Amino acid sequence: MSSQPLILLFGHENSPQGQLSEVANSRCNVAIDLLAQHSNAIVLPTGAFGEHFNKTDRVHSSYLRNYLTNHGVEEGRVLLGTDSSNTLEDCLCARKLVMDNSYSSVIAVTSEYHSPRVRYIFDRIFRGIEFSVKEANTPPEFINNEKRKEKASFDWLKRNWVTPPLYEKNAPFPDAVYEATSNDQRHYDTVSLGAVTGAIVISGIIFQTVMTSTGTFPKAAILCAGALIDFCLLVIFERCAASARTARRSMRLTEIGFGVRGFSASYNPVQLFKWLPSIQTAVRYLFAVVIAVLVTFGILSAVG
Repeated sequence: MSSQPLILLFGHENSPQGQLSEVANSRCNVAIDLLAQHSNAIVLPTGAFGEHFNKTDRVHSSYLRNYLTNHGVEEGRVLLGTDSSNTLEDCLCARKLVMDNSYSSVIAVTSEYHSPRVRYIFDRIFRGIEFSVKEANTPPEFINNEKRKEKASFDWLKRNWVTPPLYEKNAPFPDAVYEATSNDQRHYDTVSLGAVTGAIVISGIIFQTVMTSTGTFPKAAILCAGALIDFCLLVIFERCAASARTARRSMRLTEIGFGVRGFSASYNPVQLFKWLPSIQTAVRYLFAVVIAVLVTFGILSAVG
């Protein structure tokens, strides 16, 4: 293994005109100081595109790279950057680079409020690799807002943590694991379609049965039973949807970690109208309306 450390520079945000935020600038300044201290170190700027940090037509890491070179860093000491959109993806891209090039250690550069999440990920992604974290001080006018956003991001990460297959030098792409997760996605498609179809069919049968039945109590009982069945189908749909989200995320992280831009990492669905809900949200609305109608008619039948 070489004695060359890799400085992993985490980005932050840039404006629509490509101007880096003050938080990003503070991180870049720490990276510049580290490059001066470690004459053989090389820096990897992170970040590509994302709604929350970069909506321009250039990758975020290019703005970090420009800042470094404009402040005296030699171009040869700054890598091109990662094709990533969040902290975990940044780390997965960096791991592949470290394993392929046998860097001696990784020095992560980020802000003080962000460092707990970075350490959390590093402990899981960089097992067996020496690393440290250098913190940049966040300007006082930004710190409270950044802490609030960071808490939400960190809590979400811990709730939804998925450990993907970790890249090793010259490791083949884990086809078996990838195929298993894609099967989970296909299973969700089948079950969710069945749940939605079942809700519509069952509701139709119930209304038809109610129309031909006599007595208020039998009608109310049938309608409420239908609402209960639809609620159970909604629970099944939600559990399958959660499993599918995990599968898609695992697929995406595997593709990014192994440097293979497949379907999951490249998928960017086009929305016809921004105000339209996602398919999953639309299905929830459908279930809610159907269940509400059944319960309402059940109550009216009981009191009528």
